[in-house]
Formats: sequence, C-alpha cells, structure tokens
Amino acid sequence: MYIFKTLLFVFPVLTLSAGSESCPIVQSCKRLETMKEQLKKFSEVNLAANRDSLCKLGLQMGLIPDSAFFASSVFSDILPTEPKHARLDYLEGAWVPEISQVGEWIEVTLEELTTITGIITQGRYTKGQWVKRFNVEYLNKIGGSWIGIRDASSNLQFLGNNDENTKALNMFEGPVEAIAIRVVALTWNEKIALRHEYLTC
Repeated sequence: MYIFKTLLFVFPVLTLSAGSESCPIVQSCKRLETMKEQLKKFSEVNLAANRDSLCKLGLQMGLIPDSAFFASSVFSDILPTEPKHARLDYLEGAWVPEISQVGEWIEVTLEELTTITGIITQGRYTKGQWVKRFNVEYLNKIGGSWIGIRDASSNLQFLGNNDENTKALNMFEGPVEAIAIRVVALTWNEKIALRHEYLTC
C-alpha cells in the first residue's frame, strides 16, 4: 500500500520533460524519466495481473441485458441453454445450439461502438461440454459486414477450453472497435456449450 501511495504522489511530477524550466538539472530529469518508466511497467504488470476483474465488458455481472444476446440456434427454450445463459461463471447452464455443427455462433450486441481486447470462455458447468476452438467476428457499424479477427493470412482459430469450468483467456493481437461481436464454434467436446465474457482493456 505504501508503494502504491508513493507512485500516485510522484505521478504528476513525472509529466515534466527534460530541459524544461521546471526541471533545469539534467540528473533530476533522468531520475524522473526512470521513475516514469517504472510507473509504466508497474501499471502494465498490474493490468495484466488484474485484467479479469478490471476489464470485463459486463456479461458476467448482468450489465449487458438478456436482450443483447443472439445465437444461430438454441438447444431448448425450456432448459437453460439460451444465449442469455452464456455468462461467465453462470452455474445453471450455458448457451447450447440445437445441433452441434461447425459455424454455430453466439452474438452480443452493444449500445455503442466499444473497444474489445480479448475474451474469456468456459464450457457448460458439470456437463462435460465445451468449445475447443473458435473464431471471433465483429461488426464495426450497423448494417456492415462481419469482420473476422485475423492474423496475417486468415481468421484466427482461438484455443478454447479443455474442460467445462476452467477459464480460457485469449487476448486479441490488437483491440477492435465493435458494435456487435460473436463467437463461431469450430470444434468441441460432446456438444457446443459456451459461457463467456469479453474484455475491454
């Protein structure tokens, strides 16, 4: 806690640049630049360590409403397999399509253009069902075409889960600006089943 307070205290000073009237001594400026780099590294490490709690879009906490979820198909309207059940750590169910086949998808629509940096996935709690590999696609404008998240040559195949409950984190190569975003299932264990959360930082 003491280190954190100290970093906060020096942060305004770190905006000074070498050679300015406020920092006429070169050695002092070098020390400030070193502290600035240390603060940057501290922030990056802190973000990486706490991304799961700091950067969630809001599926898990219910900030994204049920009406924002859509899917290619649903296994049952009675069982908890609708897209609205595809929230991270939800224990009563998950999204499960009517038929498990390549190309089944689940989509989340957003109220405004939103920065998305990654995704966390889980399978269906206690059922032995999960997605092993998937693509991610997004829209950057209403009425636009779906854009696959790619590497240099093709749509990326993200590695999903190895069991029904362990979380799998996948960060994109760069952030995307999305008004809607979807997971497209490629391979799975037993049945396609998904709980998930998107990240914004």
